[in-house]
Amino acid sequence: MKKLLLSLFAISSMMVANAQYYYVVNHGGNPKGLNTDFEYSTGNTSWPAGWNKIYSTVGAAPAWSATQNIGFAFMFNGTPVTSFKVSSSGVLTFDATTTLAAPSVAHTNLPSALIPKKSICAWGLQTVARTSFFAQYQTNDIVTKTFGTAGNRQLWIQFNQYGEPNLQLGWTYWSIVLEEGTNKIYIVDQETQGVNSSGSSITAKTSLTVGIQTDSVTAYQVTGSPNVANLAGASALTGDNYFYEFNTGTQPTINMRILGSQTPKTTPNTGTVSIAVNAANLGTAAISTATFNYSINGGPTVTSTNITPISGSVPNVNVVTETHATAFVPALSDVGVLKTVAVWFTAINGGAATSDTLTLNFVINKGITGNKHVLIEEGSGAWCGYCVDGHIILRDILAQNPNVVGVVHHNADGMVNANSDIINSLYATGYPYGTVDKYLFSGQTTVGLNRGQWASMAASRLNAPTPVNVSIANKTFNATTRTVDFDVKADFVDYYYGDLRVNVYIVEDYVRGPLVSATSTTWNQHNYYSKYFSTPQGGTTHELYNQPEYFYGYRHNHVVRNILTTPFGESGVISPLSALNDSKTKHYSYTLPAIVNVSDADFPGYTNIDSSIYQSTKAGPAQNKHYDSKIVAFISIYNPDPTKVEILNVIEVPLSFATGVADVKTSAVIGAKIYPNPTSGITQVDFNLTSTSNVTVEVIDLVGKKIMDVKQGAFANGTHSVYFDATDLNNGVYFVNIKSSEGSATQKFVVSK
Repeated sequence: MKKLLLSLFAISSMMVANAQYYYVVNHGGNPKGLNTDFEYSTGNTSWPAGWNKIYSTVGAAPAWSATQNIGFAFMFNGTPVTSFKVSSSGVLTFDATTTLAAPSVAHTNLPSALIPKKSICAWGLQTVARTSFFAQYQTNDIVTKTFGTAGNRQLWIQFNQYGEPNLQLGWTYWSIVLEEGTNKIYIVDQETQGVNSSGSSITAKTSLTVGIQTDSVTAYQVTGSPNVANLAGASALTGDNYFYEFNTGTQPTINMRILGSQTPKTTPNTGTVSIAVNAANLGTAAISTATFNYSINGGPTVTSTNITPISGSVPNVNVVTETHATAFVPALSDVGVLKTVAVWFTAINGGAATSDTLTLNFVINKGITGNKHVLIEEGSGAWCGYCVDGHIILRDILAQNPNVVGVVHHNADGMVNANSDIINSLYATGYPYGTVDKYLFSGQTTVGLNRGQWASMAASRLNAPTPVNVSIANKTFNATTRTVDFDVKADFVDYYYGDLRVNVYIVEDYVRGPLVSATSTTWNQHNYYSKYFSTPQGGTTHELYNQPEYFYGYRHNHVVRNILTTPFGESGVISPLSALNDSKTKHYSYTLPAIVNVSDADFPGYTNIDSSIYQSTKAGPAQNKHYDSKIVAFISIYNPDPTKVEILNVIEVPLSFATGVADVKTSAVIGAKIYPNPTSGITQVDFNLTSTSNVTVEVIDLVGKKIMDVKQGAFANGTHSVYFDATDLNNGVYFVNIKSSEGSATQKFVVSK
């Protein structure tokens, strides 16, 4: 049965009028449920199987659709309903006899004389004619699909709108969901994306009236109506970033619900495990006291009466994180043993009321780390004149850090692919942006980072522990069929628990395309740093200052040409609990499209330009070149909340060149090696182990005084790299001292600025 599991982070809701019939729970965050199935529409040119288009218009005034059957028994406001119709302005009504015209996009508070009785509103959506800029997207359609099995079905009515009042270009998805059995109604804000006329992302949000109108005088609307903001940047595929749950009936006095775990799923045996959950007060009375209980693997119940009070609401729902006063203290025998924890609350406000029970899992591991590599994913577009500066920054990071892999997801140009579009829609904060291991760093509100942060964040992630090494094995390339076969291997050096997934990108360097026109940005790269641009960016010392405003035959590097898995990896390859020394292998096969050549005719007036750094308008191979293509494979932790996805390790290998048993990106060192040397900033230390060992890496000065702790922890056998920042060290001679159970090594390095 597919259901929306309730995941609640920020809560802010209200109802107007009388609370007799409906009360509202506003769910922020990304609920795990239907949208994680990747059978969900995103507005592309054709709908996936099972979706039924019931309304389509471009630029027309709002109108009602034909009457649609629900397909299962459903009660609205205590009365059976069997059918509905919808307007392109975001209103669904069960009142088949209404004589009211479909409401315009000029929305107001509920109740409104413009809205029929028995209606559900995401009122204010607007239809406009699409332009060629996003011609690949289906526009202004309303589609339906029923999920689940009889008795537990959900009917999704999805509004796909192109162009909004506050967006010059863009799209938004909202859905109204009817749930069989519970008679609950969900109004779901799925995605808003937009760009302005120059192609830059827009953060402006349209506003809507969100709620239910039962008759001409009774309505229940969400706080902020009629100005409920669309939330920008979430993905219709991978999770809803906000949804509103309308419950029928009178709001209870005491009702405590556990909405999710805050307990880490994997913890080293050197620490304790805090048992923590999100708990919500769905009742009208404040919850001041309760007994917090947990039991591990069916063992004795551990209790605590120390809880954080949760204020009541009429009908607002409030939520807090409750942390049990007694943490779990692991013993050595707990390492690698899956812990199943039951959590519940009793004696709420001293009475007999109890909460529901949540079951969560975690595992204790040894804290051993493998050979860590980091993935930077840049979002870019040929139309984006700032993005060429991002290309330079990524180029320099990769040149300085051999254990960093870089890829580029393109937007709205000739190198777009559908899966990269999804990734950009989730993480773009403007172009160019970048993610580093898709990790949400402390102090950051978004996973997407500006280009000035990429280097430092990558350096910090290089020292992050990883329980898994990734490699490519058994790779073969058939030059006749242009098919590459290979295995992705995940070798675990420690225990780990979570939804781990295999991800595979096909990446190509030196991608070029025809000029099309002098100002086209299908393949030409715009350059705002050029002295020929109307307002040159970066000053006269920028390396792009003396370059053209439009690069013809621009060499686009690290372009993600295809993603062989879903945008967030393939599940089922790795079991939820990975054991020490587990090895998982997944075979992939990919056939490259035919090589695309460019000729002199593709660059009229600009033939035979050749810059080894930036561009080439010489005739020859331009796309799908096997010798310029690479395989990028990585293991990630999946979460329906995209801010909680994390890449554990990554590998990059050539697609077509012959390899041995396995391609592993390592530094060929024995003992210890420092790079660069002399150094002035981020510095890499390589060392090799023949068995798992506890290692300490530190920097000392000429008299043997320790001046910096670099890394301390358990490392698996093999080659490792750790990093430190020499920026604050004075010029002079220093030493890196590496100590392990296998012995020690000392290497000299020089700081020169």
